[in-house]
Amino acid sequence: IFLLLESAGTYLFSQNYLVDLGRLNKISVIIDLASRGTVNVSSMRETVEKLVNDPNLTVRQLTSIYEMSYKQAKTSIEAARDQIKITVRFIHLLNDSLTSLEELNKHSKIIFNLAAGGKKYQDEIKKEFLLVKQFELDTNESLRIVQFEVSKKSNDIFTDVYGARFTPFIVSLSLAIIFFVCVLLYGLYTTRRLKRSLSNLLNATDKVASGDLSIQVPVLTGDEIGRLTYAFDTMVRSLDKSMKEVQNTIRIRD
Repeated sequence: IFLLLESAGTYLFSQNYLVDLGRLNKISVIIDLASRGTVNVSSMRETVEKLVNDPNLTVRQLTSIYEMSYKQAKTSIEAARDQIKITVRFIHLLNDSLTSLEELNKHSKIIFNLAAGGKKYQDEIKKEFLLVKQFELDTNESLRIVQFEVSKKSNDIFTDVYGARFTPFIVSLSLAIIFFVCVLLYGLYTTRRLKRSLSNLLNATDKVASGDLSIQVPVLTGDEIGRLTYAFDTMVRSLDKSMKEVQNTIRIRD
């Protein structure tokens, strides 16, 4: 009973604590995903910038690096959006990041196509690169806002978790004390009844020994002492009946 009470009480009073811990874990995942997205978006811009600043680099050399950064950035932002369920505003911010990311990718692809045509498109490439930098800023700004707001939310949750860190222990200790007191009181009550039953039985034995067979011992418990008391009471009544029959026989004889 004690183990069941401890388990049930601790579980009930720890639910909010465990939920907050789960939310903290999810928030840390979201922050990590947003941070990865920021790094990969910057890597996309840096790859395009290398192509703009060094026309001697071939498109093929940078395409694979760029595509990898783009896929990782998109995957991280989408994963963060799927994980986050704090407010609708955060979902909108991550959707804006994805929109800006797609625009960044579109203009980056234009630069790659222009660069494949040779140095004669250098002016157009530089104009497109200005848009690439702008969309990089837009994407990372949305991601940083999400990181900042989610970090602020995690601080609030952590404060609650830290404040309630002793709640399961206090509940468990309180239940243990209550159970101990109940067991102690029940033990005292049982001991008192047992002592009373034994005292009644001993007094009845003394009276029977002195010849008083009219004594009747009440049965106070249902344990071995109670059965012994009942057997003693039955024996005394049977003996009293036998003695009365003997006395009646003597009376008739006389």
